[in-house]
Amino acid sequence: MNKESGAVSSESEIMVVDDTPENLKLLVDLLIAQGYRVRPSDDPQLALMSAMDDPPTLILLDVRMPGMSGFELCRRLKQEKCTADIPVIFISALNSPQDKLEAFEAGGVDYITKPIEPREAVARVVTHLDLTLTRKSLEKARNELEEKVRERTADLALREKQFRRLVEKSPDILYRFSSRCGGTYYSPRVEDVLGFNPDHLLEHPMLWHDNIHPDDLERVNAAIGDMLCKKSFDLEYRIRDAQGAWHWFHDRSIDIQTVGEESIVEGLVSDITDRKQAVEDLRLSRERLRALSNHLQIVRESEKKSIAREIHDELGGMLTAIKLDADWLQEKLDDEYYTAASRIVDMTDSVLSSIRRIVTELRPTLLDDMGLWAAIEWQLSEFEKRTGVKCSLDSLCDNCTELDGCEHKDFSSQISIVLFRAVQEALTNVVRHASASRVSVRCQLSSEAVILTVKDNGIGFDTSLIENPGSHGIRGIFERAGSLGGSLQVESKPGGGTTIEICLPLSGLEDHE
Repeated sequence: MNKESGAVSSESEIMVVDDTPENLKLLVDLLIAQGYRVRPSDDPQLALMSAMDDPPTLILLDVRMPGMSGFELCRRLKQEKCTADIPVIFISALNSPQDKLEAFEAGGVDYITKPIEPREAVARVVTHLDLTLTRKSLEKARNELEEKVRERTADLALREKQFRRLVEKSPDILYRFSSRCGGTYYSPRVEDVLGFNPDHLLEHPMLWHDNIHPDDLERVNAAIGDMLCKKSFDLEYRIRDAQGAWHWFHDRSIDIQTVGEESIVEGLVSDITDRKQAVEDLRLSRERLRALSNHLQIVRESEKKSIAREIHDELGGMLTAIKLDADWLQEKLDDEYYTAASRIVDMTDSVLSSIRRIVTELRPTLLDDMGLWAAIEWQLSEFEKRTGVKCSLDSLCDNCTELDGCEHKDFSSQISIVLFRAVQEALTNVVRHASASRVSVRCQLSSEAVILTVKDNGIGFDTSLIENPGSHGIRGIFERAGSLGGSLQVESKPGGGTTIEICLPLSGLEDHE
């Protein structure tokens, strides 16, 4: 017996049922010699009870026995669930075809005729044991496979349930769209957002597409065309719901499959209407705040101009008259009162100087009388005298060889005051923080805009500090520039100086006057 058969014999128990002691001993000795465990019995009734109590692997069964024939015992075994699958090999001296037919009809799997030929008997036992163990192994594997299939099916059902619940609870819309057929799937969320039942959308595959805003349709169609090249997309567009209201959608592809000339996309849509509205409300709020800030600056400048004019015209005139009278008195009085009159004249001159300084700081008269360039030149000259910082002014025009006579030289009062205050604020920062020795101011003119640049060679600073709540000066100029449709840029780094550039458009400012 080969090694594999030995493995079979160690796992198998064979029941031998024969009422003839000689035959029973022959079979038992033969099978034991082959390594099988053997359960002998000479009583068919006891053999039936033993098999039902502890089913063997295979049964060798004599046909002719007192009290119960082998055929009857086999039929009884096959009727019981626990023994129905045990293979039965009949052993008999009967050799007629009718006997063999009855044996197979009773449930036998083989038939060995007496006298027994040992090698044939062993070969048949080995064959049927192999078949039995193979069948049992297959049944076990099938049962394990069926169990795994049941487990996998239950797991898939659970996952599908979880996925369906996730899809149904998702705030976004999941969809499938074919470039040839239109929409083929929509998650239930679509009804909450657009008011269209998913089944209704499937019955009208182009309804979604037909409700896209006309101004956004070209971009959406371009994305659909790109699907043929398996290009993913991420776009925003407006779509009309069942009640006619517009929604902003953020639509992005998850997966794109292309078959021939048809592309199928699975995508995810988020309703961003509230976010868009919030952004629009924020933009309007900023515009209103900027307009209010601009209005306050206009009022402030107007008040400064009015106060400066009143101080200059009324108070300055009165002090000038007082000085003239004091000069006249000084000439008429004797030495006793001459010194007192001289002190009055000196104090009057000092007050007049203070008034001129205050008036200039409030609103330089040069800005209104001589224009922006003269005011900036005077400002730089005074700054250089006061601080010792070297200052230069360079003005260029794209359309002119020099500034004099340029049609863009005279700006609106709005532009003039914003540029003047920008220079004023930049010079203030140079004195307070920059420790600079040079400041250059450059103005570049074109037919569309004016660009003013103030550059110093100071210690520089971290530009992120501009965002600090206490940084009012630069932020104020930024807001002023923004109110006129312009921009402000600040470039600086520690040890590298600072450059401030303000750009203002020259057109479309009539409403700001």
